[in-house]
Amino acid sequence: LLFLAISKVAELRGHFTINMTDDLLKEGFTLSETIGFENKSSNLYSDPVEDAPCISVVEIPDDIDQIEGSHNGKEYFAYTFYIRNEGEIPADYEYEINVNSEGLNLSVASWVMLFEDGEMTFYAKRGADGEPEAIPEKGNTSFAYNKAPFLSVAKYPDEQFEVIKTIGDKAFYRLIPIPFVSDTVIASGTQEYVCPGDIHKYTVVLWLEGDDPDCTDDLIGGHLGIEMNFRLTRSYR
Repeated sequence: LLFLAISKVAELRGHFTINMTDDLLKEGFTLSETIGFENKSSNLYSDPVEDAPCISVVEIPDDIDQIEGSHNGKEYFAYTFYIRNEGEIPADYEYEINVNSEGLNLSVASWVMLFEDGEMTFYAKRGADGEPEAIPEKGNTSFAYNKAPFLSVAKYPDEQFEVIKTIGDKAFYRLIPIPFVSDTVIASGTQEYVCPGDIHKYTVVLWLEGDDPDCTDDLIGGHLGIEMNFRLTRSYR
């Protein structure tokens, strides 16, 4: 794999915050870092990662979705939490992962992985040509990943992992992140008919992807802050 020789690139700076709208709170939804909801909250936050170097997605630990609360590595941000309906009626909600602060356009090389109830999706900004930032780029077969990280739990395996070639029984892959929704919205999603007592689990992982061509020395000194917001879309009263 290709790695850039950058020892200290940037800060994934600012507390990562998880917020709920007032109407979702009124319906009885609550947040927690633990499945037992020992410490319930209407919002959560996590400490940043400072002086983060570029790494490859294949270096993200396999158990990244199995550790509760804040569990940053030296090279990546990771946070796991839960949302539960403690109200009396079902409801629908939607969420967005947003960029809330940025310096030196750091998001161009920032990749985000979201686990929702164990299913993984990964995201990155579109390439300079407006197409998804495939690595290696389409048509290039001189480089490939010798593993497909988190393929077994991928929500969209056929869209995000492409076999470039096989040698014997060994497959080599191209990775295709889903593009950010916009410059400020990384990803969005919904949960419908969340019944009283239902729990949904989320893990957010953020890193500077060293194989992304935008991960260059120009990003040194940059910073990035993100938040995840939940809002009520329907109450079944």
